[in-house]
Amino acid sequence: MARSGASRETRPGKPEVAGVALLSRQRALSAAADTASVEAARAVAQAGTVAWWEASAADHGMPRLAPAALPDGLPLTELSDFTVAEACAFGRDLARLPMTDAVVALGRLYTQALPSAHRAEQGIFYTPPPLAGRLLNKAERAGHDWRTGRALDPSCGGGRSLSKPPLACWPQ
Repeated sequence: MARSGASRETRPGKPEVAGVALLSRQRALSAAADTASVEAARAVAQAGTVAWWEASAADHGMPRLAPAALPDGLPLTELSDFTVAEACAFGRDLARLPMTDAVVALGRLYTQALPSAHRAEQGIFYTPPPLAGRLLNKAERAGHDWRTGRALDPSCGGGRSLSKPPLACWPQ
């Protein structure tokens, strides 16, 4: 069964320019958090995610929803006003992208924002989308049917491997 992605509709604009700006902002945010702590990485990713969610909801005419409460015991570092503004701008920019691409970018931001020593100690690695796609294609060629079969992604980092299979089940 051939998979197809969600609609590739985006907001008007030049995607190649937006992509360069997103990557540049992501790298700057990741570098700022990487020099700080795991809590700073969480805070940057949370600010970007909330801004993405709010911009996406507004684009679809949905009312503003309060962000979900973080789990108890999950500390965030207080960020500078500049870093919060950059993270929020990053999130709003992501609302221009298809949902799966935005989720990938948020996962990459968080992973890269984690301190290098923490990533090495915990074995945290961001799987590039082409590799995740190749693994999913291999499963399909081996006969896996995403509509009826079961699959386990034991790592479940940014969720790239988990976001693609459900799209294969959506009507075209």
